[in-house]
Amino acid sequence: MKSLLILVGLFLFLCCSRGDAADLNFVVIQPGQPGSPEEAQPVMNALADYLKERVKADKIEGNYENRLPEALELLRHGKPRWGIVSLPFYVRHAEALRLVPVASTRPNGRSKDLWTLMAPRDTAGDWKILRGVVLGTMLFEPGSAACLLFRVAHRQLPMHFEGTSQPLLAIRRMVNGRPAGKDISAVVLDSSQVEALKALPLAEKLQVIHQSDELPTSPVVSFGPPDEGTRRLVSALMAMKDDEKGRELLQVLQTDGFGAPDDTLDGLRLKTEDHNGRCPP
Repeated sequence: MKSLLILVGLFLFLCCSRGDAADLNFVVIQPGQPGSPEEAQPVMNALADYLKERVKADKIEGNYENRLPEALELLRHGKPRWGIVSLPFYVRHAEALRLVPVASTRPNGRSKDLWTLMAPRDTAGDWKILRGVVLGTMLFEPGSAACLLFRVAHRQLPMHFEGTSQPLLAIRRMVNGRPAGKDISAVVLDSSQVEALKALPLAEKLQVIHQSDELPTSPVVSFGPPDEGTRRLVSALMAMKDDEKGRELLQVLQTDGFGAPDDTLDGLRLKTEDHNGRCPP
């Protein structure tokens, strides 16, 4: 009888240990980023294989989505265990999807992001008088983006937000007066996009109209409360920069490793306009 109890205990221990690390499927949701999910899938597969080996998981599969409606549809058919999501997506959907920050990304080594509103140099330097359309990769969630950028609800703004996956092309059309089917008054860039713009002659034709407060970078989130498997996964992400294969993957993912979750994210969970068209304080 004693031997039987030992065997049963060992069996339960092995099952639970394996289950904690099993099925750590993930999704990367970055609405507005260039490219297509099909082009990004080999990178997702490589990351999944790397993490599967590191955490000794039975199964890890990864998906990428840069289209907001398709991302939401994907999540309706079954949630993964964890993911990397854009900040506006997190702010808008954290409550409904039970997103819990477990780590943060470090794009180009930065621990914070900054959104910059750029307009032609001859524009009056007050964002409140802008009209027409404002474009940006982060503007696919206009309700949360407006509260994060201006602390004003989108429906109260004198301009209209629209998402774009080609912000630099939008800037060229804006400053060169090329017909684009819409009146582009300004473009919002994140920190990485601003750095890319500085290397272009186009930058001389622009001015900064407004900048956001410092914002968190794209968070790594758990769908629901983190468990032992999630914690092992986060440890593997944190250690990626310590081996050659991990560093190669980080370069492709355009992040300089992973860090602790940003402690300001909790205060931003509801930073999106309410039914009365207001931003929370």
